[in-house]
Amino acid sequence: MRSSLMRWAHNSFQGKKDEMTNSVSAPPLTLTPGAVWVIQALLEIELLPHILGLNPWVVAEGAPGLEDPGVKTLQERKRDGSGRLGPAVIDETGKVHPAVADWFETLAIPDVMLSCLGTAGDVYMAAVLCRRDGRHAAASRVADEVIVHDAGQIRGMGDLAQQVMSWIINPEAPAKAAKFEPITVPTDKFTKALGDVIHRNRGAAAMFGGLGLTPSQQRIVLAASDRPARTIGIAATQFNARGEYVSEASVALIETSEGLVVNGPRRGRDKRWWTQIEPATPAAVERALTSLVESLPTPHWRNHSRRG
Repeated sequence: MRSSLMRWAHNSFQGKKDEMTNSVSAPPLTLTPGAVWVIQALLEIELLPHILGLNPWVVAEGAPGLEDPGVKTLQERKRDGSGRLGPAVIDETGKVHPAVADWFETLAIPDVMLSCLGTAGDVYMAAVLCRRDGRHAAASRVADEVIVHDAGQIRGMGDLAQQVMSWIINPEAPAKAAKFEPITVPTDKFTKALGDVIHRNRGAAAMFGGLGLTPSQQRIVLAASDRPARTIGIAATQFNARGEYVSEASVALIETSEGLVVNGPRRGRDKRWWTQIEPATPAAVERALTSLVESLPTPHWRNHSRRG
């Protein structure tokens, strides 16, 4: 069970690779955290996104030499799924493959980033999707397995939604969107009502009925809250010369017994936060992510640059 969930997680995070933005490409890399550190050291990259839980490289440690066992392992050429030998991650001189270097630099110094924490049973997953200029790279981690790859071309929020949906959909048994009337409620009132039901054992009908939820909508909310099959929570971060800005809101995709549900933010003209819960169709996920990105200082995925 655990191994199948790990395959689901990493298969999901490989995303679209048919339209590469780089002139030099390479297949996705499956690495140990130690191998990630070796590549960081050779590229002199101190930090990768902290959500991945990877060790930093400290300048005082220096870079590993050609005799380092980790370097030697990454110099080996491995066969892909079709049996062909792929390029080595590190060449005979100790230089990192250009495409891999590009991915790591995009992950280390992005303009904007989606970060994700996911669960599937007892398996925990962390992932990021980063953009720097016109390049996109992604990385995911499940236990001691890290996958780093090019994320292809993301031309708009629709492409971003497709990438995010691929993170939660199990290719072996894809779930469909749940069927219910969308829910729009004030976030503060919804959070309090949900807490009263879950933690204080208050009646769902009384708590949710006060928010105007129908019995079928209440059933969806409870299904999403009570041991869902898979969940991912997504936040957005923009970077500039002053530091980073993390979105106040987040998006959640949840696989329930009723189907897939997306929970996204809405902000009224009075700046009050609302929660929008919808069947997780591609259009609904796109709306949720658009609202998330619009809550950032630069309300666009492609137009923001950390250089100002």
